[in-house]
Amino acid sequence: MVSTGVGQCDDGMPPDPYEPFPYDLALADAGIENFNVVYYTSVLPPESYEVPMAEAKKAFHHGAVLKSIMAKAAGAKGDTVVAGLGRVWATDPAIGKNIGGFAAEYEFVYKRRKVSAGQAEKDARAQLTKSLLHELEIRGLKQKGDMTFNITSLRITNKYGMALAQIGFLEFIFLDSPRLEGSNPKPAP
Repeated sequence: MVSTGVGQCDDGMPPDPYEPFPYDLALADAGIENFNVVYYTSVLPPESYEVPMAEAKKAFHHGAVLKSIMAKAAGAKGDTVVAGLGRVWATDPAIGKNIGGFAAEYEFVYKRRKVSAGQAEKDARAQLTKSLLHELEIRGLKQKGDMTFNITSLRITNKYGMALAQIGFLEFIFLDSPRLEGSNPKPAP
């Protein structure tokens, strides 16, 4: 599943005033606020496919681990923050086989600048395209199909703000952990 979100507020805690408040609001806006997020790098398995958010929500479990490729950009009042993800699928010409895909993250802050959503998206798409082509080139791979993008931006009018874009992997919703010998797990109150 892929989603984007933004959040802003006047509360923040040093040394990183963007977390937890604007980050939590951006997670909620993206629909993933009740997960424990674990960050992944940018490799997409060949078996993976995109599930629409409305369908994915049926499988959500409060407190589950969400393994995510995420871009996030944080800023202060007057800034425009942009977060985006691009995706590309690849074939290996040496073996003539589809091998999976790659994602690229874009995080940018236009300091004390008002930038239109259209301009922010144009700039993000250009950089994401360059990054995805680079990922293919250094591996000797060829692009299969069109690149896809999810980009969001926010002109911050409160004290702090954040934009994020993420790909979440649903096959890892439940954490399978071994039981320790002699343990007696107790349900949460």
